[in-house]
Amino acid sequence: MDKSKVNSVKKALAILELFTVNEPQLSVSEISERMDMPRPTISRLVNTLVGEGYLKRIPASRNYSLGMKVFHLSTVITNTMTQTKIAAPLLRDLRDKLGETVYLDVLDGCERVCVLSFEGIHLLRTVVPLGQRSYLYAGADAKVMLAYQPEDKLNDLISSIGLKSLTQNTITDPEALQRELIKIRQNGYAISAAECTPGSVAVSCPLLDQNNQVTSSISVSFPEVRLTQKLVDRCIKELRSIAILISKQMGVSEKMIELTWGDAC
Repeated sequence: MDKSKVNSVKKALAILELFTVNEPQLSVSEISERMDMPRPTISRLVNTLVGEGYLKRIPASRNYSLGMKVFHLSTVITNTMTQTKIAAPLLRDLRDKLGETVYLDVLDGCERVCVLSFEGIHLLRTVVPLGQRSYLYAGADAKVMLAYQPEDKLNDLISSIGLKSLTQNTITDPEALQRELIKIRQNGYAISAAECTPGSVAVSCPLLDQNNQVTSSISVSFPEVRLTQKLVDRCIKELRSIAILISKQMGVSEKMIELTWGDAC
């Protein structure tokens, strides 16, 4: 992105930050004065923000207010904070029960981001630090969110990411990834072994938000040397139970919960 486009983005964000609880409406003249910028320039930026839904024109006035796109973003943030607050004690208890690393990821564009993590208590353990990012095609925690995206968004994400090999176990074939995602939706969980990090295993379940969409996931991670079917089965059972409980507290409908986790309900 060239310097002029970066400056335009900064100016547009500065305009949005002018709106406050005490001043929810502003005119182009008021914005121009506070930004110390010419009205024509401000007018162009405001019109762009209106066109994208970040500002809206107040009928029968020359004022503007924040648009629904801003409301949508704030809802996403609130939802994530609420989910995290509900999930924290449940995941901490699960960590104590299993002794393995337990964490929560959220969807952020083409990536998953860790927003809550409780490190395992074993001497040999995996670590998933807060803020860690990775693409959505590798690792159970990422794939379980990718699997539940609408088909058009799913195809766009896969084509835009580019399936690069991270380890020898990374799925880099689009058709193979599509088959894997279908399997994940059928099962209601995902498992990966050394797809992102050599020697690391993850078991993950999706989380539904109040809009019945999968925008986050909860996972258990442990070293590959402790991988047994018994541990995997236990992780699946515990994660499903917690995912259903969190989704119910988020106001998700019983129908959507049943469609997502089936007999586990």
